[in-house]
Amino acid sequence: MAAAGYLLRTTIPPADHWLVTHAYAAPGSIPAAVATIASGVGTLAAIVGLLVVAALTWRRRGPREGLLPLAVVPVCLSLLALQGLLNRGGPPQQPEAGTYPSGHVTVVTTAVAVTLLIGTSWRRRISALGGTAILLVSASRIALAEHWLLDVAGGIAGVAGVALLSYAVLHRPQPQTVRR
Repeated sequence: MAAAGYLLRTTIPPADHWLVTHAYAAPGSIPAAVATIASGVGTLAAIVGLLVVAALTWRRRGPREGLLPLAVVPVCLSLLALQGLLNRGGPPQQPEAGTYPSGHVTVVTTAVAVTLLIGTSWRRRISALGGTAILLVSASRIALAEHWLLDVAGGIAGVAGVALLSYAVLHRPQPQTVRR
């Protein structure tokens, strides 16, 4: 994910160019309003969902089960430091550089990934709702020309990898003593 951002920081892949050219929602239009709402509501819903599931799990199974996965959140969000390091330019409608990876998509994907890592019995529902939130927020960021497709894909891929690695480190099996 970081290598892709570095190697493509000055390149606009054809898919990125096509999407921004054909899927752009002009400011003040109904599609732009819908995309803005989807971006904000999707991001907030994912964060609230994470906090609710963590609180319910903590209440039912104790602080270790409910709160330990939250330790993965800052590690995932550290990917946002790449925005300043790579300083990749955004679409023409986005005057600011530093759009890789997408902040909104990184936050939503982090919330969904950590919610899934908590390991509740609601995994199917969380997967469906979380996947929908990630898709809607990603599409809205592209439709608003805030990000390239590569920016949102980088956020999703980076969080998935970092969350899984972090969780694996946190849940290493303890060494067993052998009884003879």
